[in-house]
Amino acid sequence: DVEIKACVSCGQLWLRYFVEYEAFTKSGRWARGIIDEATASNITPEAAPDFLARLPLHLFGGSYSDEKSGSRSGPMNWGL
Repeated sequence: DVEIKACVSCGQLWLRYFVEYEAFTKSGRWARGIIDEATASNITPEAAPDFLARLPLHLFGGSYSDEKSGSRSGPMNWGL
């Protein structure tokens, strides 16, 4: 799933990418990062993971990481 949401306080756009493999317990993972308006209007679900990996920092979490969240740079493990 891919979502673009605006912060209620400041209006900053955020890209959220979420994937879960229903056949596998604790496989849900998400990442969220800042995105500009021009990129947000053109981003595809297939391009979202690479976009997030190129950011200097993105947030991550999900059941895959035992519901722990944090921040990091670089690619995430989206596969099984």
